[in-house]
Amino acid sequence: MVRRNIDPTSAAEVFRPALQAELQERPYAFDIQVQLCTDLERMPVDDLTVEWPEKLSPSVTVARLRLPQQDISSPVHTGAAFVQHVHGPAPSLTNGQAVRRSGRARVKQEF
Repeated sequence: MVRRNIDPTSAAEVFRPALQAELQERPYAFDIQVQLCTDLERMPVDDLTVEWPEKLSPSVTVARLRLPQQDISSPVHTGAAFVQHVHGPAPSLTNGQAVRRSGRARVKQEF
């Protein structure tokens, strides 16, 4: 990966051109990792402010996201049509709302 110095105040759009340049130059791969809850007392599932110790639950790779080398600068990949395609019309949840709901469900299932 090339280290790019990006000044967010230098233009209205600074991140899109940087991403376009990166993906035109090379492919990327990212490991998606999770931690499994092994101790509900020390690793609460409803409190996002508590850091889970790696000693109790080391990260486990569950997937790899691969972004092939590509040109994403065409109008098909920008603008309102792209945002609608990526995000869809569904309303967004507040921060942590989905985690709290699923966390409670997991706790009920485990006990």
